[in-house]
Amino acid sequence: DAQGNIWIGTYYGGINYFNPEHEVYKTYSRSDSKGRALSNNVVGPMIEDKHGILWIATEGGGLNRLDRSTGKIEYVTTRNSDLSSDNIQSLYYDESKDIIWIGTHLRDLNRLDIRTGKVKSYNDRRAKYSSQARTIKDIEPCGDLLLLATHEGIYEFDPSTESRKKMSWEKELKDIIKGVSSLYVDSKDNLWIAVDNVGVLCHDISSGKNTMFTPSGEGTLSGKNVSSIIEDDNGRIWFATSPFGIDVYDPETETFTNYDTGNSGMISNRTYTFIRSVTSSNILFSNSDGVCSFDPLTRNFINYDK
Repeated sequence: DAQGNIWIGTYYGGINYFNPEHEVYKTYSRSDSKGRALSNNVVGPMIEDKHGILWIATEGGGLNRLDRSTGKIEYVTTRNSDLSSDNIQSLYYDESKDIIWIGTHLRDLNRLDIRTGKVKSYNDRRAKYSSQARTIKDIEPCGDLLLLATHEGIYEFDPSTESRKKMSWEKELKDIIKGVSSLYVDSKDNLWIAVDNVGVLCHDISSGKNTMFTPSGEGTLSGKNVSSIIEDDNGRIWFATSPFGIDVYDPETETFTNYDTGNSGMISNRTYTFIRSVTSSNILFSNSDGVCSFDPLTRNFINYDK
């Protein structure tokens, strides 16, 4: 978060909170006291809004709102709002409009206006796309549009018209791009696409050029399945390639470097999600045994585990 604290969502274990500076640990779970408990212990992505509120996606308990100044947790669910599903897969926060975009499992996209507390669902069953396209695995801003990663490729959603459509250039690659797990637009306007069971596609938004990266030996991508993508301060692109550790792509040399338990201080090759740090240039990512911090300059790993 903005203070440098690390919040880790777990599968059935709620949230682990860690303050690296003071080495303070805390947990949040469904079994906590009333008013301070999570609605579900299966926790996905989390975002911090400009008011300092932490929003927590759960798979089965909707969206949780944690006010850290009071410790109070409130819920946004299908029972008390127009949220289309309590199984939340992805979040994106538009700070300028104070709006949270919510991607769900099989129930499409939702919008939460933080100022009013109102939720609007875009789960239109009359729309001409399948249920696979209604599972939103990732939401990435691109200009005035939102790009949606689904089990049926990538869709463009226009908030101004509240409409969505398949990306026009993607039709040429329909035999390659099926399920998409993660999206990332880098500082050079390249759209990086994690294509399930294939690898990574780089789409140059300006020129329209597509470049596919797949595992094919030393100096290439390590695995076919990438769960998370991020760019560092030097313009290099990082990929979580479970169960092969993490890869970093250098645009200048056009090569990949892999870090795993065999050649580094990592404690697990099952890497899941990169964590954006606002207080450090280190690369933070979660894995099956905790959280790892990697310093690109010294190439040192610090592991935070049980």
